Formats: sequence, structure tokens, C-alpha cells
Amino acid sequence: MPVAKIAKSSKTERNNERKPKGFSKARKRPGRVTLAALTGLIIMVAVLAISSYVIIWFVFRDVRTQPVNLDEDNKRLVSLITGIKVKNKELFEHVKSRDSVNLGPVFLPDISHYPRAVPLAHGKINVEIVAASENPGLRSREAFPVPTGPPDGYESLIIELAKRYNASGRTVDGKETNVGVRAIPSGIATRYLVSGKYVPDAFNPATRLWAESLAKNDVKMELLDKGLAGNVAGLVLDKPGHAFVTGKYGEVTAETVMLAARRGEIVFGITNPTFSSVGTNFLLSALCGPKQKVPPADEKTLRLFSLFLEHAPVVANNTRDLLEAAEAGALDGFLLEYHKFLLSDTLGDRRVFTPFGSRHDNPLYALGNLEPEKRKVLRDFIDFAKSPESKKLVRESGFDGLPDYRLGENDTGRFLPKALDIYRQKKDGIKKRIAVFAVDLSPSMDGRPTERMKKHLLLASRIIHQNSLVGLVTFGSKGSNVTIAIPLKQFNLKNRLEFMETVKKLEAAKGPDVRESAAASAILIAEKLLVEEKLYEPRAKMLVMVLSDGLYNEGRTVKEILPLAKDLDIPVHVMNFGNNRNLAELPENTGGVFMRADGDERDNRVKRTLNALF
Repeated sequence: MPVAKIAKSSKTERNNERKPKGFSKARKRPGRVTLAALTGLIIMVAVLAISSYVIIWFVFRDVRTQPVNLDEDNKRLVSLITGIKVKNKELFEHVKSRDSVNLGPVFLPDISHYPRAVPLAHGKINVEIVAASENPGLRSREAFPVPTGPPDGYESLIIELAKRYNASGRTVDGKETNVGVRAIPSGIATRYLVSGKYVPDAFNPATRLWAESLAKNDVKMELLDKGLAGNVAGLVLDKPGHAFVTGKYGEVTAETVMLAARRGEIVFGITNPTFSSVGTNFLLSALCGPKQKVPPADEKTLRLFSLFLEHAPVVANNTRDLLEAAEAGALDGFLLEYHKFLLSDTLGDRRVFTPFGSRHDNPLYALGNLEPEKRKVLRDFIDFAKSPESKKLVRESGFDGLPDYRLGENDTGRFLPKALDIYRQKKDGIKKRIAVFAVDLSPSMDGRPTERMKKHLLLASRIIHQNSLVGLVTFGSKGSNVTIAIPLKQFNLKNRLEFMETVKKLEAAKGPDVRESAAASAILIAEKLLVEEKLYEPRAKMLVMVLSDGLYNEGRTVKEILPLAKDLDIPVHVMNFGNNRNLAELPENTGGVFMRADGDERDNRVKRTLNALF
């Protein structure tokens, strides 16, 4: 008995040892505990997320919606500015011009944005061709604004050919035919076709490169004709620039042009390869080399291209804008197609055309599953375009020149989507610069100093990248006057030309040789413009460039503004047109450059410094 009782007791104890502490028959299911805990955790995380979002929004919300919060340095700046007479003071509140239109890969306007230049016709076999709008403007002053362009002529070759074809009364299988034309930049047209948002019957790009890029995107097409009108893309340099590049580098190619531009030896403008055929050709030539090798672009080539983009001050949407910039003296060289070069009476007198890249022969492609009768109309249109009468029109319009130029027929265009990605990446990586020029127009600057000052300002206007924001203030010697001549603006082509025209009209005050100016006051106004812009562009590189003979005793003094100038972390550079060093303390203490600019022998150093700064 005792033994049995001991055994039973031991078994009970062993069972009790297996039961967890707090065990009871009414134990809750583990699943419900987990679900409750999970629900609580989710609620807690949600509360924390909302709280964090509110805090982040409050701290980092767009500063434009808030009143400016003046920090200590800004308060000191405002205090020093008090009492300075500022003309055009309202431009402190100027709303900066920004590119508001999204031209990225997603943006496509409704096709009605590009109305038909040649309409469809009721009761006929209609085919619609989308043609490159970068080729139109052959003989129209409106599209070819160089003063020496032909006075009359056609809106575009393809449009004129279509109008003549439709007027000829031609028939296919006994039915009247009609060719409609919609002119769209080749790059934009390519996006429409890839997206499927608009697919016409045929595509007439300036160059086969666009069609090759479409083939990679599985757009169904068939080449009907290799070239309705022969043409070539070219690198155009003024004669001194051409002589320099050939003398130093042996020949003019996309690579040697990039090298010279990157080193500040020439100023070269290109067109945006996203839209422009000649820009696309240059992009592929730059990345694939003169032989258009695919796959392209070693690290050395990519670095050169990236540096070139930093030193290409103008990237225009079309060659018309490049021509305008060149005529205004903003460029030494630019991209252009041969037919436009040929049509000008004066371009050949002052500039040299060098062909490069793939030909621009205006091929014609049928798109999609085209109906047989429409395909017949397109072939009939090709026959019409190849007729002797039409070929005469083609030649009169500047086409079919340089027929012997050949680079090869490799399919470089299949690399175009990747090349455009590289272009966007390199372009977006360019650091923005924001600069205010403070220009001395006191009587002591009259004559040669003003002429040299204008010369260097115009040089700067050719070098500064269009990604920059630039402003101009002037100052004299009477009553501490400072004028905001140009508020900070994006240095696009329009604003660049406005800046150049303003500079050309600058004149120093006449009268006694007053040996004083309001230089320090003008520097404060320039810094005020930059400090306000810094709220919107905190990562931009900012600078003040003073052009003066350095003589001042009007308004604020260097001693007064120097402590603040050091604390603002904005370099003040001085281009000095005299023998004194009154303003030298400012660049020495702000990380700027002090340079003499009063003699021709100093031009090269000024140019090197401007290239380094911008």
C-alpha cells in the first residue's frame, strides 16, 4: 500500500510538472491573443505613421507657401540694406520663370495639338502621313528667320508635295486619292507610335534612326522608300572656330567639337535629342563614335559627353533657335541640316559645314496592318515624289545635296532609347548655378572700362549654362542708387538674348570723373536676391560677380559688409578695371577670385576663370 500510494503520488506530481504555470480548463485560445496583439500593433503603427507624416509635412512643406523665415544672417542683411535706394525694388518679389511644361517620357498632348497641315478629303482613298516637322520651313521666312533666307516659298517639302499630289487628280484602281499630312517633331511622333495613342498610315521621319528605335518597341512597320529627299546633318562652325578645331585636333567631328567646347575653346549649341533629329544624330555620334559602333560608350566617352553637356550653354528645341543664337553672337558653332545651310545666302560666307553621323534622307514607312488600297496610294505618292518635276522641287528646296556622303547603314537607332536615358541622366546631374552680376556704371567707368566690361559680360553670357539662373544689378555714384536691371531668371535662350541686349545698351554715367561708387551697396542687393533664391534652390552653387574699377565711398563700405559676406557662404568674385585693390578683401574672405580685366593681355585669364566658374 505505501508503495502504491508513493507511485500514484509521483505520477500526479509528474503530470502537474507538465502543466504550465497558470494552466486551467478555461484557458484562452492562443489565436485570439495573437489577433488582438496584431490589431493593437497595427493601430499603433498607423498612429505613429500619421504623426510622422504630419511632422515631416510641417517641417519640409514647400517654403513658397510660407512667409520667409528670416534667420540671423538674413536679418543682418535686411538691416544693412535699409537706406539703400533700390530702383525696380518690386523685382525682389519677381516670380522666377520656370519650365512649366512637362516634356518627359510620359507627357503627350492630344493629337489635336498638331493639326493636319494637309487635310483628308471626303469620298477619296485617304492616307495620313505623320512627317518630321523639323524639316519644314524650307523656304518660309517664318520658319527660317535668318535675315538672308529666301523671301517666298513652301511651308515644307512634304506638305508641298502632298498638296501637289492631291491637286494632280491621280487615281488608284479607278478611285480618287488623297494624302493628308500632320507635321510633328520626329521624337514626339515616335512617342505617339510607341504609346499607340495615335497611329497614322505612314511615318516620314527625318532619319531612319527613329524607325530603328521603334522596331525595338515592336511597332509594326515596313520600309517603302529609303529617301524622299536626301539630306545630311552637319556641325557648323564659324571660320575662326573651324580653323582652330582642325588646327588643334586635325578634323571636325562630334568628338573634337565636344573636346574643344569642354575646354572652353569654342561655344557650341546643340538641339534637344528628345525631339530633334539632328540632336539625336549628334547624341548617337557622341556616344557611339564616328563609326557609330554599337554597343557604344566606354567610361572615357561617357565622361567626355557629361563634361560637354556642362559646357554646352544652349540646348535648343530646334535649329531655328540655334540660328538665332548664332546670329546674336551667342555661339561659335551649332547643329544644322545641309538643306538649311544651303538655302542661306550668308552662312557659307562666314561658316563651314561639316557632315556627320547618319544621313537624313526622309524615309517613308507604312505602319500597322495597312489596307492594300492605302498601300497602293502610298506607293503612288512615292512615284509622284520621284518624278522629274517633283525632283526639281526637291533640289530647289535644298535637298539631295552631298549625295556621296555615306557613314554606313548599321542600325545605331536601336540604341536610341538607351542613349536618350543617358542624356537625361547626365543632363539632370548638372549642378545648377545661380549668379548675380553687379555692374559699375559710375563716371569713372566711362569709356574703355565700360567697353571691356561689356565685352566680358557678353563672353560670360555665351558660357553660362541654360540650367543656371542669372540676374543683373547696376550701380552708380549718386545717392547710393542700385538698379535691378534683370531679376534672377532661368538662362534659357530667350532670357540669354535679353541679357545680351541689356548688356549692349549699358552706358556709364557722364560728367566729372567722380572717383566713387556704391559697389558695396550693390553687393548687398545681389546677396539679397541670392539669399531669397536659396530658399527655393538650397543645393545650387551661388555667386556674386562684381565688375568695377573698385573706387567707392558711396553707401555701405566693404568693412561694413565683410562680416556678413563671410557668413553667407556666397563667393564674391571681382573683375577689376583699375589699379587699386579696394574690393580685394571680399573675394579673399568669401572664397572668390579677384582678377584684373583692364587690358587685352588679361583676356585669356578672364576667359579661363569664367569657364571655371560657370
